[in-house]
Amino acid sequence: MLRLSVSPPGPHRLPLRGQLPRSLGARGFTLIELVIVMVIIGVLAATAAPKFYDQARTTLDVTKTRLIADMTYAREIAVEIHGPVSVRFNVAGNSYQIYNSSNGMAVSDPSDLSKNLSFSLTGQQFSGGVAIASASIGGTPGLRFNSWGAPTDTSGNTQTTTTGLIVLTSGSYTDTVRVEARTGYVR
Repeated sequence: MLRLSVSPPGPHRLPLRGQLPRSLGARGFTLIELVIVMVIIGVLAATAAPKFYDQARTTLDVTKTRLIADMTYAREIAVEIHGPVSVRFNVAGNSYQIYNSSNGMAVSDPSDLSKNLSFSLTGQQFSGGVAIASASIGGTPGLRFNSWGAPTDTSGNTQTTTTGLIVLTSGSYTDTVRVEARTGYVR
């Protein structure tokens, strides 16, 4: 005699065609979960984006870094050639120039030796809106690094005794480059 066995309904039952067992079911996200994640990402983006796109602050930082690099280079050249190298600021012209004080010749730009190391903040690609508000190193709008790299006044006769300050502005931001007295360290 032929016997057919019928399994009782329960957890061991095989799924019907097109269905998956619950343990292997769809593991997606609900619409509410997706909306919550999108809202969180939107809030984070809205609070972080202005910090990344503050062009006035960014151009001020880039210009300050360039000025520090150029002044440090001028100091290094003075030590290398065992002679004075000057940095002259033209606040009204929003520019500065670096030159050999012994012969009056401009120092070559290390990134392009065919050019002089002078920089005008007006019309530069990465310095839009940045201005030299003031430059006072030992009471003058410039300085001279002697053969030891120490800052002196522009005549080269008196070593500076106070920290020199070059104030840069961009929009509502202000930043200062400092030249330490006696050592010439630029920060």
